[in-house]
Amino acid sequence: MSPSLGRINGKIDPELHKEVKHYAIETNQSVIGIIEIALREYLKNHSIK
Repeated sequence: MSPSLGRINGKIDPELHKEVKHYAIETNQSVIGIIEIALREYLKNHSIK
């Protein structure tokens, strides 16, 4: 997931939103929960050292 969390010019990317929503339903998680996990992974992989 990009650091913009699917936003292009301040608007949510509808394809990415649909994909995340579908994944959320499949895994019985909230969209916010998925974004939180993705952000945590992103920060872990791009930490400032």
